[in-house]
Amino acid sequence: MFPTGIMADNSDSPEVEDRIGDVKLFGIFGFLLQFPLKHVDIVSAWFHEDGNNPDYLYVSLKLRDLKEKTGTLRAIYVVGWSNDNHHFLT
Repeated sequence: MFPTGIMADNSDSPEVEDRIGDVKLFGIFGFLLQFPLKHVDIVSAWFHEDGNNPDYLYVSLKLRDLKEKTGTLRAIYVVGWSNDNHHFLT
């Protein structure tokens, strides 16, 4: 079940804001030097809909410094949320 109303649909008013410089390995181990991991650091996230595709809910992320090529440092971005006791991962 997707929510019937989305409160925000752009980076100016995201539903979720994240602290900068809080990148952790496996969500547990912090890094002292965050500079090489800027492409992994999520700044905010928001949900939006497309009027032409009402059956889909889109998730957008704003990253601290996204790069097309990161050399040996790669990341997988996952957004998890729940609505009415239903859990989703994107």
